[in-house]
Amino acid sequence: MKETTIYKIAKIVADKYEVNIEFIFQNSKRQEVADIRAVFHYMCMKHTNTKLRIIGDFSTKMGRKRAHHHAAVLHSKKKVKNLIFSDKTFKKLVEDIDMEIVKQISYDKYISAQSAQYISKVLDKIFYEKNCEYLEQLTNLISEVYEYKNIEDLKNLIENQKQTNERVHKVAQEHSRLGMV
Repeated sequence: MKETTIYKIAKIVADKYEVNIEFIFQNSKRQEVADIRAVFHYMCMKHTNTKLRIIGDFSTKMGRKRAHHHAAVLHSKKKVKNLIFSDKTFKKLVEDIDMEIVKQISYDKYISAQSAQYISKVLDKIFYEKNCEYLEQLTNLISEVYEYKNIEDLKNLIENQKQTNERVHKVAQEHSRLGMV
């Protein structure tokens, strides 16, 4: 989860500066690179509970040969705070990036909560099921459906099942004469 959030922060920062993500993590001390990287480090510290070492190590995952030292990550925070204080344009840019990250994190939390709700509903339906053969077939069905993740196929499967159940129900009523007035 944390690494995914860190990657999303890197993507947002890179997009705002109109550079590719690898640009941020290149082995360079040029000011344009260092400033963008400092903003990335600052945002990671602000929006995650990730250790400084892990934030620095993320550079290697993005192609850099050596990780950024935790002290460099900490220095970035001071650097960005000083630039925010002295440069109004920079402050506005950092605020825009911050707002975008907040939106993304909020969206991710919303989606995660929605997913958890659906998973909980599924578990509630099958938790006390004792028929192992049924559970095995259900597992096979879920595996097949999940492998392709085709929503239309899933909708068609559900519709076909409803139609089959309605036909079975009608035949049962006709033979038992139930439901007839």
